[in-house]
Amino acid sequence: TSTAIADLGEEVYAITKVGTDDAGKKITREMENHGVRTNFVCLAEEEQTAVSILPVITSGKRGCYANLGTNNTFHGKVSYRDLPVGKSTLE
Repeated sequence: TSTAIADLGEEVYAITKVGTDDAGKKITREMENHGVRTNFVCLAEEEQTAVSILPVITSGKRGCYANLGTNNTFHGKVSYRDLPVGKSTLE
């Protein structure tokens, strides 16, 4: 969602927590490539980035695997006062 909104020209800040593993690096890099500000992305050196896999089996059934990883310890304690206030480009 953050990358789609950034692609529309809006200023977007991600507030999240990822590990320093390959998944966390890829997610952060992808956001930055789309112009999402990652100033508030917390990097957790000793935790795995949360990952979900939703396979569709050939029979049509679906499965679900989720490793909550960094979601278990993310508290999102960032004050909205810390975010820069800007005028929306969609106004």
